[in-house]
Amino acid sequence: MDTRQSEDSSDFKRRYLKDGKMTSIPSKQKYRTEMLLYLGSLFTPDRIYCEPEVNATLQAHFQDFAYLRRALVDGRILERSSDGSRYWLISK
Repeated sequence: MDTRQSEDSSDFKRRYLKDGKMTSIPSKQKYRTEMLLYLGSLFTPDRIYCEPEVNATLQAHFQDFAYLRRALVDGRILERSSDGSRYWLISK
């Protein structure tokens, strides 16, 4: 991670996290990207999660877990099975 990314990440955490929970969804794209990277870091590579596990992990950080789950899939951080029952981190 370069210095600029590190600054953006720190700025995201300062603006949008309180006691480890998100206070709101960022409106600026750079903060949304940092949000997705932060949320992606909550999951272990090479592990498959069932939907309730993903929901519980995300709900611990923001009440609208369905929005976050969709954002992680759309943002290509998480992949999901065709039936939506399993999720895993996309290898980068």
